[in-house]
Amino acid sequence: MLLNVLYRIVIKIHVFNYVFLLFLLFCISTSASAQVPAASKKAITASFAIDKVEYKDFALVSNVLKVKNNNGKNYTFTISYNSPVGWKCLSNQDREYTLAPSDSVFVPVRFIVNNKNARGGTTYNLAAYINTNEGKKMASALFLAVRPKISNWQMQVLPRPRIYLLNDETSAGFQLNLTNSGDEDQEVLVNMKKLKNNFFIKDSADHVIKKEYFTTLLKPYTDTTIGFKFQTIENSRNEKRIDTWGFNPLFKKTETRFGLFIKAYEVKFDKSNLNQKNSNVNFIKLSNSIDFVKLSNTTNSGGGNSNTFPLSVFANFSNLFNQQPILTLNFLGSAQFGKYSNLTYQFQTGFMYYKYSNTFLTNRFSGNMFYNFKKGFASVGNAVGFGLS
Repeated sequence: MLLNVLYRIVIKIHVFNYVFLLFLLFCISTSASAQVPAASKKAITASFAIDKVEYKDFALVSNVLKVKNNNGKNYTFTISYNSPVGWKCLSNQDREYTLAPSDSVFVPVRFIVNNKNARGGTTYNLAAYINTNEGKKMASALFLAVRPKISNWQMQVLPRPRIYLLNDETSAGFQLNLTNSGDEDQEVLVNMKKLKNNFFIKDSADHVIKKEYFTTLLKPYTDTTIGFKFQTIENSRNEKRIDTWGFNPLFKKTETRFGLFIKAYEVKFDKSNLNQKNSNVNFIKLSNSIDFVKLSNTTNSGGGNSNTFPLSVFANFSNLFNQQPILTLNFLGSAQFGKYSNLTYQFQTGFMYYKYSNTFLTNRFSGNMFYNFKKGFASVGNAVGFGLS
C-alpha cells in the first residue's frame, strides 16, 4: 500500500516537471521571435513612385526610387540602372548609400531618351538594382516608360470639291489624297457612297469599282494620292420620228448634279489599357464630298420681279453656195409682268440678194408686239390694236 502511494507521488512530480519545461521553452521562443525579424521579410526593399511614365522624342524621363531597410542593422549599398540602348542615365551609379535600421532613402532617377525611331505605343522597362559593395544584388525595382501614339492624318479631295463637266463631256478625273503626319503605320478604311445611281466610279486602270470601300496603309510621315474616274450613265433613247424644227440632240434644258460622299475611318485603341490591344475601340472618321455638275444649255430669265426680256434667235440659210443665197432671221420672246400681265414679241427679216447690201435688215423687216394685261390688250407692229375687257 505504501509503495503504491510513493509511485503515484513520483509520477505526479515528473508530469509537473514536464509541463514546467514546456512552458519555459515557449517563453524563450517567444522572446527570441520578438528580437529577430521574420525570415520571410526582405532586409532591403525597393520600389518606384510611378509605375508608368509617358515620354516624347528626346524627352527626360523622371521618377523617384524608394529604398527601405527592414532589418535591425545598417546596410551600405550602391544603385545601378538598366535602360534601353541609346538612353543615358543622369544618376550617379558609384555613390554609396548607408541605411540605418527601419530607415528609408528617396533617390531621384532621370533618363535622357534618345530613340526617335520608336513607334507610338512602344513600352520600355527601366530597372534599378540595389547592390552590396561586393556586387551582390539585394533588391530590384522597375517601371515602364511608354511613348504615346501620335495619330495625325488628313484626307483631301483633288483638284477641287466641285468639278464642272464641259460641253458633251460624260467623265472627269479626280484624286483622293491621304497624309499621315503621325509616328507609326496607319491603316485607313475609305468608304465612297453615291447619292444616286446615275453614275459609277472607275479606278486608275479604268475598271469599274464595285465595292464601296477599300483599305490602304499609310507609312509614318508620308502621303499617297489615289486616282479615280467619274463616268455618267447615259440613258438610251427610243428610236422615233422627231420634228427637225428646233431639235438639237445635245441640247440640255436642266442642270444635273452627281454627288459622291467619301468617309475615312481609323480604328484607335484606348490609351488607358496599353497591355490589351482590343480593350476599347474608338472610331475616328474624316468626311468629304465631291460634286460633279453638268450645266444646262439654257437658263430661265424674266418673271414677275425681273426686268429682263428673253429673246430666241433662229437663222435659216438656203442656197448658200448658189447664185442667190437666202437668209431668214426670226426673233421670238415673251416676258411676264406680275400675275396677270405679259408681253409677247416677234420680229422677222430676211436676205435674198445677189450681192451684199447693208439695208437687208430693214428692207424685209416685219414684226409685232402684243401686251396683255388684266383689263385688256394692246398690240403694235404689223397688227395694231387695243381693247378692254
